Amino acid sequence: MVRSNTRQMKARKSFSLIELIIVVAIIELVYGISLAYYKNFSQEKILGVEAEKVSDVLGLARTKTLAADLTPKTGCTDFNGYQVEFSGNDFILVFCCSASCTGLDRVVVSSYSLPGTETFLSSSTVMFKPPIGQTDTTTITIKDSVINKCYQVMVSASGLVDTIKSICP
Repeated sequence: MVRSNTRQMKARKSFSLIELIIVVAIIELVYGISLAYYKNFSQEKILGVEAEKVSDVLGLARTKTLAADLTPKTGCTDFNGYQVEFSGNDFILVFCCSASCTGLDRVVVSSYSLPGTETFLSSSTVMFKPPIGQTDTTTITIKDSVINKCYQVMVSASGLVDTIKSICP
C-alpha cells in the first residue's frame, strides 16, 4: 500500500496541460492590464511635464518684463513687455516694443510645440505689462486627446502662475 501511494505521488509531480494553459492565461491577463495602465500613466506624466513647461515660459515672460529685458531689440524706446501666444499645439514668447506689438515692434524670442497628442483648447495671448508684470487673469487648458485628460495653467492678475490637473470639458 505504501508503494502504491509513492507511485501515485511520482506520477503526479508534473502539471497537466490545462493547468499550464490557465496559468499562462492569467499571466497574460495581468500583463495586458499592467501595460494599459502604464501607457496611460506615462501619457499623463508627459502632459504634466508639458503643462510645467508652459508655466515656466509664462514665468520667464513675467521675469523678463519685470527686469525690462531689452535684449531682443536694444533700441526700443517704448517697451511694452513680453507676451506668450498660444495656438493649436504651438506657443511663442514675444518681445513687444510698442502697445500694438506688431511689425518691427514685435520680436519672437522663442517658439515651442507640444508633442503629439497634446493641444491647447483655445487660442489666447498672455501679456505681461511693465513695471510690475501684471496681466489679465487667464486660464490656459492643455488636453491630451488619447487619454482625455487636461491640465490648466492659471495666470493671476498679479502674474503668478499655477498648474493643476482638471476635468476636460
